[in-house]
Amino acid sequence: MNDLLLKGPDVLNSIRAVLLRFRKGVFGVLGDIRKMYNSVWLEEREMHLHRFLWRDTPEEEIEEYTITRVNIGDRPAGCIAQLAMRETAGLAAFAHMKEERRVLEEDSYVDDILTSENDQKSLVEIVKGIEEIPEAGGFSLKEWVWSDQSGRSGSEKTNKEFSSLIPGKNVVLPNQLGEGDDKALGVGYLAEEYRMYIMTSVNFSKRKKKVRIGQDLLEEEVRLRTPNPLTRRYLLSQVAGLYDPLGLVTPAKQKGTILVRKAFQEAGSGCLTRHSWDTALSEGIRGEAIDLFEEYVQLQKVKFQRSLTPPNWKGKSWAVTFSDGSDKTYGAVLSLRWNTSQGVDVRLVESKAQMGKITEEKQISVPEPFWMKMLSRLITEGLVDVKKFSSLSRLAGVFGWVWRSVRKWLEIRHTNSAFEKGDIVGISGFVLAVKEREDALTAIFLEAQKSTMFPETTLCRLVVFKEENTGLLVCKERYETFEKERLTIPLLPMETRVSLLLANEAHDANHEEIAGMRKVAWVVKGRRLVKRVVESCVICRKARAKKSRQIMSDLPPERIGPVAPFEFITVDLFGPYEVKDEVRKRVRLKVWGVVYCCMASRAVHTDVVSDQSTEGFLLSYKRFTALRGHPKKVWSDLGLNFVGAQSALKDLYEFLE
Repeated sequence: MNDLLLKGPDVLNSIRAVLLRFRKGVFGVLGDIRKMYNSVWLEEREMHLHRFLWRDTPEEEIEEYTITRVNIGDRPAGCIAQLAMRETAGLAAFAHMKEERRVLEEDSYVDDILTSENDQKSLVEIVKGIEEIPEAGGFSLKEWVWSDQSGRSGSEKTNKEFSSLIPGKNVVLPNQLGEGDDKALGVGYLAEEYRMYIMTSVNFSKRKKKVRIGQDLLEEEVRLRTPNPLTRRYLLSQVAGLYDPLGLVTPAKQKGTILVRKAFQEAGSGCLTRHSWDTALSEGIRGEAIDLFEEYVQLQKVKFQRSLTPPNWKGKSWAVTFSDGSDKTYGAVLSLRWNTSQGVDVRLVESKAQMGKITEEKQISVPEPFWMKMLSRLITEGLVDVKKFSSLSRLAGVFGWVWRSVRKWLEIRHTNSAFEKGDIVGISGFVLAVKEREDALTAIFLEAQKSTMFPETTLCRLVVFKEENTGLLVCKERYETFEKERLTIPLLPMETRVSLLLANEAHDANHEEIAGMRKVAWVVKGRRLVKRVVESCVICRKARAKKSRQIMSDLPPERIGPVAPFEFITVDLFGPYEVKDEVRKRVRLKVWGVVYCCMASRAVHTDVVSDQSTEGFLLSYKRFTALRGHPKKVWSDLGLNFVGAQSALKDLYEFLE
């Protein structure tokens, strides 16, 4: 029944934005709403989708119960709780608390409230107001975690002045990491030291209910307890576990990302399948991974200032950005430079990075077997002109027959027997085998790759590697079917004739899509080639041509002018319908409906006639004029009843005039 509920809009604030505002002021405070979801009551109609069966003992009968409050497992739980809090803050009684309402709407994420101010007294007043608003909606707050400014220059007087307002000891939230430690939206927070750090851990133990059952490794234990062999699954799980929403340790995070990419590129010696996740990495990558894990453990010792605004600051701050890049990654960092009474103070705001690749082009040399080299010479030496072929299947067929002839000739030469024309056909008859066509396509694709240099950006993005038996550059498909023996496809440049033949053949299959092209080969910049093929197709151009449209005529003045109702009308018949006779109940008669439509107001008047004669229509028209008055003009089709009534109506209107 939970699937019947709609998830609702995403009303959660951005974690990055909430954390940046939390670091904005000198003094910060962190709060938590106690059992936020369970504090919201469900409506009666919503309770029917939260019913369940229950009994306390096996002897009792099973009874039907319902949940009356929002649970954390409900699909719209997050949306309902957030909207309930915002609706509470929007009550008229709290209209004067603008800053408190802003904090609850913008400086919160689910049940966490994080805010900061440069003035400690103002922060205390805001917190007092915040405590009043949730209470009106049935929410209760836990103890607040206040930032401790003791030991800082110029803060002793402030602490003494407001010591009666702020608790003397910091209260740690239930999701604590250790004594005196806490976290703010996934980032480690030392309230007493007034610093933040990135929570990192290296743990290879199994998970139970999404939680590691073993303890985190210490720095001296990483090298000894790292699994051997180390697989890509282990490596990716540890690298992905580094959570850094503000980019405080981006260099370490990018180092892990580069290592993961290198590990998957190492799998190019074989096909990238589901089994590649659990294959052992090389000793070189394993050594780099162990060094990276040791750095992850040491990252917890790196502390960052929670506040972006230092105490005793003077004037305005300077925003300093720095960016740099290499052939592997590029990024940018933002810092704030302050002038304080103690000198210059620089504080890190955030940083971001992306995986980058150099644009230098280089060609990868590939070894070729004898048969592949022989078939490639058919193109290089001009024996087979690819430009004269209009179909890739025919081109592959020519290569297949040539390769069969060469093999048969080599067999006859080896046995010193006579060569006859019928020997070329062989056991398979006049049809090429599937393997022969695949070998021919491989030779054609290999020759196309030799004539083009792929940029390294393309090779890295598609995780391109070489096949050992053919030397063909291949990449993994976008989808994986376990029934197929081959999960890789060759890489082709867009400029070659082979790519154009492949696109034409895929398009001619149904003249709709050419997704089948990617089942055979991956064409670099294939979208451009596809667009060119579709635009040059005569059948598609005819199907997609714009059809001529009838231009609507102007409306008559009777439709748009200010006139009285039913001053200009149109009339028509509809039916017939079978009805019972008013006198003889068993007799069924046919009747027709007459509809009178006002051209200005579009009002409709209906009547009934017993036949399609002119007399019947005139009787209906008489009843209509008795109620609506005589119209100035009447439009109808060329029905005999309407045409016959024309002379009678004309005489009537001449009499009225």
